[in-house]
Amino acid sequence: MQKEFVIKSNDIIRNFSYDYTETEYKAIAYVCSVYKQHEKDVEQIETYRFSILIQDFIKACGLDLHGGSAYFWVRKIFETLEKKSKWISVYDKDGKEWTTNISWISKCYFDKKDRIEFYADRDLYWFVCGLENRFTSYELKMYMSMNGKHALRLYEILKSYESVNGLNEDIDTLKKLLAVQGKVKYEKTGKFIKEVIAPAVEEINNKTDLKITFSQVMTKNKITSINFKIVKEKRIIA
Repeated sequence: MQKEFVIKSNDIIRNFSYDYTETEYKAIAYVCSVYKQHEKDVEQIETYRFSILIQDFIKACGLDLHGGSAYFWVRKIFETLEKKSKWISVYDKDGKEWTTNISWISKCYFDKKDRIEFYADRDLYWFVCGLENRFTSYELKMYMSMNGKHALRLYEILKSYESVNGLNEDIDTLKKLLAVQGKVKYEKTGKFIKEVIAPAVEEINNKTDLKITFSQVMTKNKITSINFKIVKEKRIIA
């Protein structure tokens, strides 16, 4: 069986922040893999209609749903992907910064039986396909094997820095990227590291092709950033 991959522009990974559920993150990865599979088929993104089977989507996300419940659940997920748009900064080939509002899909249709058909957001599509540099690629099945939305999100971020073997990021930026900024539960840095960063790193180390270690960076007796070390490991995905 041919492996399926998710490919995203680093600009999308490093600038996109939204409080998605674990299942919504996995749905986004699946949609991006579909875009990539059909990259050579698309002549005009405004008119190309992507098509997938509901049960294929559910199976890929590791869920056990059937019949009407499956149909209802998938419809709600795709409604979220269509409605949760976001303004992000992107950069053209000359390095000029632009701001654009994107969503993961622009329109979807259900046949009330077993199939979903949808159009891609034109601007987003070109940050998933046709990329020559500044992009990150990972295996869909491996990504889907992880549990926890913070692990899914942190994996993408760290994977995008794999080529430089590390990332030193300040605490406030990490909280924003992992969509916990402003949440009282994670206001204290120690709790954020213990309950968000540490479990996510453990999940990444156990189930993906990355081996991550991290350390806290102190400034005047205060934790101000986290230094991640990233090592690529070979891993066979069953």
